[in-house]
Amino acid sequence: MRLLWNPLLSTLYESAPLVVGVLIMTASGSIYLTPAYSSALQTALGFSNTDIAAVSTAVNAGTWLAVLPGFFFDRFGPKPTLLIGVFMLTLGYLLMACAAAGYINVNLTGAVFFAFLYGHGSSWAQTAVP
Repeated sequence: MRLLWNPLLSTLYESAPLVVGVLIMTASGSIYLTPAYSSALQTALGFSNTDIAAVSTAVNAGTWLAVLPGFFFDRFGPKPTLLIGVFMLTLGYLLMACAAAGYINVNLTGAVFFAFLYGHGSSWAQTAVP
């Protein structure tokens, strides 16, 4: 069976990498909104100002370690780097959202780990999408 290739499908196929890249960069760039939701996160988790500052610092520390995904990218290329980054970013945000919603009990150490995870995942994803 022969499939006919129509121009609309061709355009969608050719623009898919751009759309995916924009979505990934939007998700990765969401870490820069930490100040916008930190007060709500502080209230939801019952943290002090010092605690929420530690969480925000963990997000930044995760992004500052972008040298690790750089080495990985040089060795294995963009696809595995992107998969790791999206996984870490999604897992970190999902765990933090579950903690904020009260589905899991988390102390400061756990929140710092979740924040570091999505911050570091962001650096992996940003490394993979030039």
